[in-house]
Amino acid sequence: MRTGRVPLYEAAAVRSHDFRYGGVRNTCVPNYIYRWTEAEVEKTIASYAPHAPHRIHYYYGLRIPEERLPFAANQRLRWLSRGTKRLVELSTRLFQKQGNLFAFYIEKPADTELFPWLKSRSEFDSRYQGI
Repeated sequence: MRTGRVPLYEAAAVRSHDFRYGGVRNTCVPNYIYRWTEAEVEKTIASYAPHAPHRIHYYYGLRIPEERLPFAANQRLRWLSRGTKRLVELSTRLFQKQGNLFAFYIEKPADTELFPWLKSRSEFDSRYQGI
């Protein structure tokens, strides 16, 4: 993103539909691309349910947007994409987190699983000496 090699908005999706739909709520306004990271997932879950540790499983993959590449605004990207598909597939096998697919599964902790400083989901254990 910092180098300008990936878009901030899904303009190619709108462009490929003659600028009529494909964006926000299927309008002509392109969607913003929110890029989740493992740290963002963990912070969000820790903020939402701070009473217990969660086990989070991450999955990565790659989907080359071949149907959109002819509509890419960057002409060099269109040209390079033709010859680099195999190289990209190989590199994402070696460096899984560099793919464009990211999924996660969060195991909800049991009701009895609490951080050691808590008596219940909403009550601090004053006997805890770790803080």
